[in-house]
Amino acid sequence: MISIKIQESEDSDLTSSSVDQINDAVTRRIFSKLDNLKTLLEKVKKNQEDMKEEIKTIKEEVVILSHDQACIDAVIIKSAQDLLEKKIYPNYDEFKESAEFFLRESDNEFFSTLGSKWEPYFEKKIRKPLSKRLRSLRGTLCA
Repeated sequence: MISIKIQESEDSDLTSSSVDQINDAVTRRIFSKLDNLKTLLEKVKKNQEDMKEEIKTIKEEVVILSHDQACIDAVIIKSAQDLLEKKIYPNYDEFKESAEFFLRESDNEFFSTLGSKWEPYFEKKIRKPLSKRLRSLRGTLCA
């Protein structure tokens, strides 16, 4: 009877040891998975921050490109009249300076938001219509 109890005790020690090993293995796997999830979450957060910056840049571009056309038209008209009074055939810099002056006068806050984008904005939205308007005004002088 004593020998049976010893055998049961040894079996329970073996079983207990096996269970501990299994628990340790499962715990390590869980912590490994948690580490993987943490790394993945950090990547997702980084991507979100990058996307947030890209969206902010896009919003700024949209605001610039969709600025009130009536304001731009007024700047073009005033600039053309001003340039015609000063010089019938202004150069590029005079075009740009005049447009800048009247845009600042009309909407300085918007002009300030342009910053380094002023030159591309001038090229895209103002230069051609201003040149066309100036030609039209010169044509009325000759008629």
